[in-house]
Amino acid sequence: MRRWLTVLLLMLCLLSPRPAQAQSDVIIQTLEVEIWPEYDRPSVLVIYRITLSSQVKLPAEMTLRVPTAAGAPNAIAEQTANGLFTLNYSNSGTDGAWTRYTFTTTLPQLQVEYYDPSLNKDGDTRSYSFAWPGDYQVQNLSIKVQQPRTASSMRLEPSTGTSGPAADGLTYFNVPVGNVDAGGSFKLNVSYQKSDDLLTQPQTFESVTPAAPVDQSTPGRVNPNEVLPWVLGGLGTLLIGIGVIWYIRTGRQAAPAAPRRRRAAAEAPPQPAGGGGEAVFCHQCGKRAGPGDLFCRSCGARLRR
Repeated sequence: MRRWLTVLLLMLCLLSPRPAQAQSDVIIQTLEVEIWPEYDRPSVLVIYRITLSSQVKLPAEMTLRVPTAAGAPNAIAEQTANGLFTLNYSNSGTDGAWTRYTFTTTLPQLQVEYYDPSLNKDGDTRSYSFAWPGDYQVQNLSIKVQQPRTASSMRLEPSTGTSGPAADGLTYFNVPVGNVDAGGSFKLNVSYQKSDDLLTQPQTFESVTPAAPVDQSTPGRVNPNEVLPWVLGGLGTLLIGIGVIWYIRTGRQAAPAAPRRRRAAAEAPPQPAGGGGEAVFCHQCGKRAGPGDLFCRSCGARLRR
C-alpha cells in the first residue's frame, strides 16, 4: 500500500506545473541605480536598471521592496528590443518603511522607477538618504547621482567615485559599490545647496534673450516712418485702380441706350402742324412752323389753322 502511495505522489509531482523561479535562486548580475533629486517633481526620482544573471531560469518571479512613502512604483517594465514593456505587479504587503511588490519577468533586463518624497529641506540645504534593502544578491552595484540644474556643492557619503558634466549639461556623481549579498544593504547619503524650487526638467528649454539691446538701429527692426509712405502709396494706387474699373464697367452699361433712342427718334414720322401734311407759316412774321406747333417759335404769335 505504501509503495502505491509513493508512486502516486511522484506522479502528481511530475504532472503538476512548474512554478516560476524561486526568490532565492534569482541573482542580479548588474544593478545600476540612478538618483535624480528635483528632476520633474519636487521629490527624488529613483531608477533601477537591472540585468539578471544568465543562470536565472526564466520566467522568474521577483519581489522588490520600495519605500512605503513613495507609494506604488511609477513603472516596472521589461527592456525589449522595441523599448520598455510594462509588467503587471501586485502589492505583497507592507513591512514598516518598506512595501513589497511582486511581478513575473520573462526577460533578463528590467527597469523599475519610483518617486521618493523623503527629500529633506533645511533652508538652502537639501539632503536625501538612499538605501538598497538587499532583496537579492547583486554582483555589481553602481549608483549615479544627478545634481539638480540650479544646485551646487553636492556631497556624497561615502564619498567615493568620480563626478563630471555629461552631454545634457548636468553634473553626475558616480559611486561604484560592487558585490552586495542577499540580505545585505547599502546606504548613500546625498546633500547639496539650492536656494530655489526650480525643477531640472523644465529648464531643458531655456528662454531666448537678445544678445544686445533692441533699438531703432537694430538690424531687421522695421521703422514706421519708412514704411508709412509705401503703405499710403499702395493704398492710393489701389483706390485709383478701383475707380478706373468702376468707370469702364458703368460706361459699358450706359453706351447701348443712346443708339436705341436715336433710332426711335429717326423712325418716328414727322407730323405736320395742320394734320394734313402741308407747311404752316406764321401770318405775323412769315417764319415756317414746326410739326405740331401752336405758337410761332420766332414771334410767339398764335398760328392760324
